[in-house]
Amino acid sequence: MSWEEHIQTEEKAGENFAPELIDRLDQAAQVERLWQKVTPEERFLLECRCLLDYSDKELAKYLNCKPASVRMKLTRARRKHGADEALLQG
Repeated sequence: MSWEEHIQTEEKAGENFAPELIDRLDQAAQVERLWQKVTPEERFLLECRCLLDYSDKELAKYLNCKPASVRMKLTRARRKHGADEALLQG
């Protein structure tokens, strides 16, 4: 289904996804601001955990450390950027 067909289907059903879209765009802007604040390692960890759903074990293999170290690094990143914590969950 094309995006035009999707919109037409929404309109016919009387659905309005604009509020959801606005929320997603707002969240995307928040993530963009967050990425400007974090270190490259924090960004790697957060992207892999929150966006790609990597496990501690998988991340530990990439970083050549123990899974417990990965968890601590993620905890520290979340604390450091506490105001953005909702975006960092994953």
